[in-house]
Amino acid sequence: MHSDQAFQVKHHKIKSLSHEEHSSQTDHILMLINEGTLSMKYQNQVELSKNMLTLIPPGVAHTLVGGEDLDIWWMGFCPSCLTLDFEPSLLQTFRQIRLGALPVFQVSQDRTGFINRMFEELVSLQNSSEANIEIIQKSLITLILHEVNKASKPFETKAKLTDIKVSNALDFIQQHYLTPISLKDVANAIHCSPSHLAYLVKLNTGFTVGQWILNSRLTQACTRLIHSDQDINHLVDELGWHDVTHFIRQFKKAYGITPSAWRKQQKNHFKQADLALQNKD
Repeated sequence: MHSDQAFQVKHHKIKSLSHEEHSSQTDHILMLINEGTLSMKYQNQVELSKNMLTLIPPGVAHTLVGGEDLDIWWMGFCPSCLTLDFEPSLLQTFRQIRLGALPVFQVSQDRTGFINRMFEELVSLQNSSEANIEIIQKSLITLILHEVNKASKPFETKAKLTDIKVSNALDFIQQHYLTPISLKDVANAIHCSPSHLAYLVKLNTGFTVGQWILNSRLTQACTRLIHSDQDINHLVDELGWHDVTHFIRQFKKAYGITPSAWRKQQKNHFKQADLALQNKD
């Protein structure tokens, strides 16, 4: 799902949830299960039940396999689109999941109650005209992310072991993908030979370094297309492409549609999905 808002929080009560496939999204997504059961598939299928959290990092495709008697909070946000960015450490658990860590965490009953109160406060702020509303929202989201990081600690030892060079390479790409970097640049930055790094990244992630750079740029392109009405010619230059035709060709290869058509399609899809979820409540 690609949200057309920088931040959303929703509370759903769903009797039965059927199979739904989702392409990779541009937002950070967090879900808290208060009651019921939910089956989801990332690389593997995971089962969620009462007092469990799951996170979906940007760019990670997922499938809703099914669910029953759900009382669930859903939050989606785009850190780079919010006025105040978050500290990188707050998003560490999203990064670990992207690198292979388990995406499901158990939360104690008292901490579940606390997270629920934070969500309720965020909902109450959505229609507020209060001054400095974004600062208050950021504070509440920060508290929720802090709870997520605490809940994830006992599960870290179960994470897939990823070579430290791969982690450092992906971090470098994440920080510099808007600049003209190549495999050689990434390898030099982490003091590794290009051939060895190429082997490690492909082995551990299934993607090449070039694909990670391109996918990072395309994900950011999706974010900009959704969250702004910026002209594509200007957007392309900011995202590291200097040839609009090349950008359109790569975007169409990845998504099967031109950027302009995708922008219109996703905004319409978001409105329809929002109405469908409301009807399930």
